[in-house]
Order: sequence, then C-alpha cells, then structure tokens
Amino acid sequence: MPKEMKKLILEKNDKCGAKLLLSGGERCNVSNNDINPDRDYVGQNIKSLHSVFHAFSNQDMIDFLTQHGIETVVEDNGRVILKSGKAKQLLDLLMKLAIENGVEIKNSVEIKEIASLCSQGPDEGNETFKITTNSGEFFCKKLIIATGGKSFPQVGATGFAYELAKQFGIDCIQPYQCLCGIETVQDMSGVTGNSALVQMQIRNDKKKCLYDQKGSVLFTHRGISGPVVFNSTLRLGNDSGIVSTNNKIKIIFDMENLNKKLINFFHLDAKNSVVELDMKGLRPWEEAKVSGGGVILSELKSNFESKKIPGLYFIGEACDVVGKTGGYNLQWARSSANVCSRRFE
Repeated sequence: MPKEMKKLILEKNDKCGAKLLLSGGERCNVSNNDINPDRDYVGQNIKSLHSVFHAFSNQDMIDFLTQHGIETVVEDNGRVILKSGKAKQLLDLLMKLAIENGVEIKNSVEIKEIASLCSQGPDEGNETFKITTNSGEFFCKKLIIATGGKSFPQVGATGFAYELAKQFGIDCIQPYQCLCGIETVQDMSGVTGNSALVQMQIRNDKKKCLYDQKGSVLFTHRGISGPVVFNSTLRLGNDSGIVSTNNKIKIIFDMENLNKKLINFFHLDAKNSVVELDMKGLRPWEEAKVSGGGVILSELKSNFESKKIPGLYFIGEACDVVGKTGGYNLQWARSSANVCSRRFE
C-alpha cells in the first residue's frame, strides 16, 4: 500500500490484536511449514488460493519475521510458532510497522453504519464511503473489511463483515463455528478428560462421507474434542453454511494403547473397536477458534475488491475460507492482507 496514502484503522476494542494474542494458546501459531490449499482449506473457489499463497507464502511469513528479528520454530504437525512463545512480540512488531508507515489508529470505535456514496455514473473513482461511528463520521475512497468472523465474541468478534456484505448485495455463506468441539446425544461424562488415538468418520443422513481422518480425540462431558474433531468441523457446513444435526459419527479406536476406562465405558474388545455417536451440534461461538463461511471469493477480484462495490475489500476470516488447526488461518489472514495491500488500485 503506498506510504503516501492516508491510512486509518478503526478498532472496536480499546487496543488492537485481542484475537491475535490468543493464537496458538498465546504462543502465536503464525503458520505451518506444509500448506496445500486443496487439502488444508475449505470454502467455495478454494483453487484461487494457490495464487494468493504464491504471492505471499508460508516461507515469506517466516522470512518477514526473521527480517524483523523474530525467530520461529517448527513443532509437531508443521506448526510454526514464535520461539519466544509470546504472541505479543508479533503484535508489537505489527503496531510498530503500522506507525512507521503512517497508519493512524483509533481505538474504541463502534461502527454504527456504512453508506456508499456512489457517483451513480461510469466514473468509479468517485466511489466513496461514509462511516458513522460513536466517535463521529469518517469518509474514504477505499474501505478494507478486516474484522474477522464471529468466533470469540468475548473479545469483540461479531458478524459485522457478513452483515455489511449482505447490505451491499454481496453473496455470503452463512457463518458456522469451526475448530471447536462437537456435542453428542450420548452422555460422555463417564470418560471426561480421557483421550485416544482414533480414526474418525462422519457421514450425513444420505450416507455421504464428509470426513475420514486419524488423530487424537478428547472426550468431554458434552461430547468430543481434540485436533481430529476440530478439523472435522470444517467439513460440516453445507453449501449454505448450515450444519446438520443428522450427521453420524463413527469412532474407530486403536486398541493397542487404549486405556481400560475407555474400554469399559464403551464395551470394547478386539472384535469390537467401533463406537457410533449421534451429533447434537457444535460447541458455541465462544469456543470456536475460527468461522466457516463468509464472503464468497467469486464475489471478489484477485485483490479482494468487491466486483459489485468498487473500493470495498474483504480479507481474512471475513472471506469464505477456513483452514485446519495448526497455523493455517493466521497464514491465510496474512497472505490475503498482503495481496490486497500490494495490489491496491
């Protein structure tokens, strides 16, 4: 983004980066060293992510951090973590670079309304926006929506991006919770806190397989959790973002190292290592790490500008792109932001 361009960030909270500070359990899982968009992300038009990650890759992320004195380490499953283990280190860097590049930041700003002041003529250069807030009115020619999704409402997250898109007639997939636990009809309180290596399968009411992966599952008093469960939630929203409660979950246990409490609770033996569960729903937004759904990528140009509303941009979690647990979503946020800013027209 040109340095001479006036830039203003309107932040809802009293300071920036509340959600970033939660990343990786506050250790900041910035990326993953093995990214394949077709395998690791879900959404419509995922093929277009290849060009985005080519423009700013996981290695570009690591190089960017190294260039600014921040070391990273690669942990299990390719997770790229800050060596310091402190997400605030990255937040401090981003704030420093923003100030150095002439970005003005206004905190505690609640947006009441955004209106498009269109010239109604062929000259799109006159497209402007009026932003009405609790701190007055602001006007701009370019407006980037980088509000994130609905996950973690306890730090101020809302469905603002989706509501704005709908206001302007931009197609969205209904948001749904992702990277969270699944509630089951069956009571799991007898094995709460126990975990196991399993193969997990989910099928819908038409017997179509939605998910089939191996990983660790954690049993909770309301259902199941853990990495393999978190990643399954990406596949549970249909083309409209609606999550069905008619899905059937099959848990196939690895009996070799299974503890006796699980064996007894589920009545397992060498000939019977399978448990079938009925899905009740997803855990609430307060526990979801990210949102599925959002603005469909086909509604946006390659620089994330709306095809319908010139000057309006959507990036990161506001878009219909969601990745697995392990740094994929923070990488997507950074890559989409980089492409948007570098191709700013």
